[in-house]
Amino acid sequence: MVCILVIFLLLPIWHYGCLVYSEKLISDHKETLHHEFSFYSNSITYSINEKIGLIDGVYSFVVAEIDNNKLDSRFNIFAKTLLSGHSELNFIGVAPDGVYTYIYPESGNEFFLNYNFFNDPSPAIVRQNEYLLNGKPFVLRGPVKNHLGKDEIIITKAVFLNGTSDDGDFWGFVSLSVDLPKIYDQSGMFKIHGYNVAMKNDDYGVFYGNESVFDNSPGLYEMTIGNEIWTFAIAPENGWMGFVEDKMSPFRQTTLFFVIFIGILSGYTVYSHMWLNRAFRKRTDELEKAEDELLLKNLAIDSSVSPVVISDESGRIVYMNKAAQNQWNIDEKAAKMREISSLIQNTEFLSDFFKDKTIEEKEKSDSRTGEVLGLRDDGSSFYGIGSVSEVRDKKGIFHGVHCSFVDITAEKESRIREFEALKQIEKNLLRLAALNDEIRNPLAVIVGYASMISGEYSEKILDQAGIIDRLINELDQSWVESEKIREYLRKYYEIDTDESEKS
Repeated sequence: MVCILVIFLLLPIWHYGCLVYSEKLISDHKETLHHEFSFYSNSITYSINEKIGLIDGVYSFVVAEIDNNKLDSRFNIFAKTLLSGHSELNFIGVAPDGVYTYIYPESGNEFFLNYNFFNDPSPAIVRQNEYLLNGKPFVLRGPVKNHLGKDEIIITKAVFLNGTSDDGDFWGFVSLSVDLPKIYDQSGMFKIHGYNVAMKNDDYGVFYGNESVFDNSPGLYEMTIGNEIWTFAIAPENGWMGFVEDKMSPFRQTTLFFVIFIGILSGYTVYSHMWLNRAFRKRTDELEKAEDELLLKNLAIDSSVSPVVISDESGRIVYMNKAAQNQWNIDEKAAKMREISSLIQNTEFLSDFFKDKTIEEKEKSDSRTGEVLGLRDDGSSFYGIGSVSEVRDKKGIFHGVHCSFVDITAEKESRIREFEALKQIEKNLLRLAALNDEIRNPLAVIVGYASMISGEYSEKILDQAGIIDRLINELDQSWVESEKIREYLRKYYEIDTDESEKS
């Protein structure tokens, strides 16, 4: 019963899969034919645009001959030469003041002689005149039916003397008529068999072929004709399925076999589902418990007052708790774009964990603790004690490092100030000892000279010299007592007495 139900449920999916596969085959077939059929659209595009480019040559000829006053005598020669090299042109026309005065060949085109652009009330001509007089390089009109019932396009360009439409004098128009059936024939489009072809543009709709071609999922090719977009469509006469039916039949048979096989297999599967469901529930409970434990650990790390940073095996930061973000003034998103060693000045403290290691080093877990100088992006820094340990899984594979920091900036700066003060005291003591020696020498000279002088002044000088000598002796005694202080400073504050004396 289960097997039948499963097969019944899978049949719509099988049917949908067949539709998708057929669409895929059709799409692939279209892609295969795309390069072949794009030749026709590209050939038509190139040929028409080549003819459109000839309008500039006619324009240049007219401007030059106007200056020479030889337009009447040379127009037919020029036009005949141009048409002899371009059989797709129906006629070339020149319209001074908007009136066709020069037409080549006149035979078959008498209708255009004395035609006045400005007297034609049709919206297309009125719009064309407006565009050209306002500076548009040229206007392409069509495809339209000519007097023989054939499709043609007419390219018209305005002629301005001594400037452009903004500052020149309007002289008239020049025109070219392009025979589209000849263009189509040269492209080889008429030799396409088994396919329907249609073309359209925005202004004239479908102008070649049947509009139904566009409703039959055709291959579409955009053609840039002058300043317009034409759409070239091609579709099989009997639809696309005829091309893929030989592949669809074995696909249907094979997939239907699998549908039946899956239905039978599902009958056996459903009986084991209950056991698997119980095992799944048990495993789910274990995972939920592990997830709760992991969440609790993450919460403990994230709420820790000590900065904690974790990196991956390459040294890139993957986690930074709130305390670390506040310590370095950086958000976690920005931190994850950095290397962990960039957080401190003595980078080797961390970078050694990520260098190439021998097999023995890789198998041995490493950790270290030491003083570091933390660096912030704003240029400020802080002192800290960093503790780093490797993160390894149960197999011992290295996955990164776990770092915790304790900020000792206040303690460190206090220690530095204390050290500098004690160092200054040492300097003062050394200077005092030197002064004692420097005073004794001139004092001895003074006593010598005073002894050579007899009288009342000699006795007074010697009395005062005796007082100074007693004071110097007292200072010497104090220096001896201060030697204990000097030894204490050397032992506990690592003050180098010799360097203090040099400074």
